[in-house]
Amino acid sequence: MSSTQARAAARQAVRSQYFFVANEEEAFSVFGRQEVQDINKIRQVTDVPFLLMFIIVLIGMLVLEIDATRYGNVLRLSEPIDFRGRLCGYDEAVIDKPLGYHPNPLNDMIVCVSACPKTAADGSFTLPDGPMGKFHTRPAYPTAQIFGQQCLPLDLSLAKSIISVKSVQTEVYKALGKIFTSTDVVLLVLVVPFLTSFIYVVALLYIPAATTTVAFASTAVTLALVGFVCDLDQE
Repeated sequence: MSSTQARAAARQAVRSQYFFVANEEEAFSVFGRQEVQDINKIRQVTDVPFLLMFIIVLIGMLVLEIDATRYGNVLRLSEPIDFRGRLCGYDEAVIDKPLGYHPNPLNDMIVCVSACPKTAADGSFTLPDGPMGKFHTRPAYPTAQIFGQQCLPLDLSLAKSIISVKSVQTEVYKALGKIFTSTDVVLLVLVVPFLTSFIYVVALLYIPAATTTVAFASTAVTLALVGFVCDLDQE
């Protein structure tokens, strides 16, 4: 018998008796000091490959967090972005223009404005939405800040066409952006996994098979939903 097999056999022999011992002092009183020391000698690290995989995942998550913090901005999911890719009210060139206005309400191109235009006298706006992508200038039309940071037409049908769902994926991302800019929601997101993990650990002690099944099933469902959302625009 190899040393590994011997260790496994020894662990199995004492597991049913030693597993539920509360601490070392209690172990000494039950088994004797020499026997406890012998048991300690046969202990070894298990599931080393999975430990390494877990460490790799943690490193990957840390890299993604650093990258997202350095280059990302969650506000881009919820705040208007002009046709040049600038975040209205936040990027330096449009820091004083927090509102998004659609010069052509029939497409989704936006320009950043400091106030919603009220009449045609409020100026004109140029967009690359003419024939062959050429720039085309249009006069302003009456709008109001009705929905979020958007200047929407007073014409109800045009306003509906602008805020209507054009992409389920985009709407989901916008909703997530609004949710995760809330301090209370972020706190909840941090607390819920902690409580869930605690409940999971306790459940493992009493119903390990059912708990493991539920954990794997919920993980599979979550991954499936994420994949579904990411694939919506490709259908």
